Amino acid sequence: MKLAIVLPLIFLVAACRVGSGEPSAPQSVQKEPRLVEPAPEPELRQVVTLGDSLAFGEGDETGLGLAGQLDRAFVQIGLEVEPTLNLGRNGSTTGDVALRLQKPEVRQALRDADVIVLSIGANDLGRSRDLREAAYRAPLLVADQMLERVAGTVQTIRALAPGARILILGGYNPFKKSARKNQIDRYLMLWDAGLTARFESDERIEVVTMSDLVEDETRLSSRDRFHPGQQAYEELAARIVGMLHTAG
Repeated sequence: MKLAIVLPLIFLVAACRVGSGEPSAPQSVQKEPRLVEPAPEPELRQVVTLGDSLAFGEGDETGLGLAGQLDRAFVQIGLEVEPTLNLGRNGSTTGDVALRLQKPEVRQALRDADVIVLSIGANDLGRSRDLREAAYRAPLLVADQMLERVAGTVQTIRALAPGARILILGGYNPFKKSARKNQIDRYLMLWDAGLTARFESDERIEVVTMSDLVEDETRLSSRDRFHPGQQAYEELAARIVGMLHTAG
């Protein structure tokens, strides 16, 4: 994703809401303690990975990929779930995923999913030289176009799985020796912030930051020096499982 942009980022801080206390009951009145049943935890049974090579798990030297690493991470914390269903495909664009979402078996898998991990968007740039060149001239415009493509995919998924949590993988920079490394890093920060802002109205959509997990060349796959390697996938899976476990 060879993009360049120099733009300050705006960080939003959510304010904490503090409820006001109720007046104390008179001492002469004896109140029975009220038992409050805790809200039932949402059951986590099925996780699906969907999208491009990151969803597929390309680069993991163990061959487990993201789906396999998620299963291992679930076992490590003692959480029993169905094996993660891997619907990722190498090289997939948003258009490719849109076609896949028309298949009955894929649609049913998403309907049955409690969590959908989505990785999409990078190959739209990678396959279009015109789009990459446009990104140098008008990065904000191209970023908006890309966000709309991703949003279209998410909208289709949400219609199929209205109650599922959707975790969108953020970007990472595989070009560690590029002269544009710093520019690419800044663009990726903007991209992750844009994803978060685009879907902030849906509390069941979150962005999984992964740029810090592929921070140097040692985290890239020994197979292709482009995709994340085993350690990066392990830590990505642990991060996702941690998000799911703490939210549950």
